[in-house]
Amino acid sequence: METQELLSKICPYIGQTIKATIQDELENILSRIAFKFSEQDTLSAIEAADYLKIELGTLYKKVQNNEIPYRRIGKRKLLFSKKLLNQYLENGKGKTQADIEEDVLNYINKRRK
Repeated sequence: METQELLSKICPYIGQTIKATIQDELENILSRIAFKFSEQDTLSAIEAADYLKIELGTLYKKVQNNEIPYRRIGKRKLLFSKKLLNQYLENGKGKTQADIEEDVLNYINKRRK
């Protein structure tokens, strides 16, 4: 059997094995990170929505608008600190960056007049 022929037969197997191993390791790392956050009293998106007594879609909208404190783990996983959610509840609706910028512009315009 030629070297090229042998390589063409084993390369796909090696690639699949490496990919599976890397994927397993990444999942282990993400779960360890998530566990560390859970030790610090964090909530999943579903738990946070329930805790805040809002719909899950509303929570995601608040995340999208940066209205609520959260951490992103990986590309999809969101974690919420119970402590920061309590502060959010105590302070009412937090201002978004756009709200703050609008307030600054209004203040500057009023001062110019």
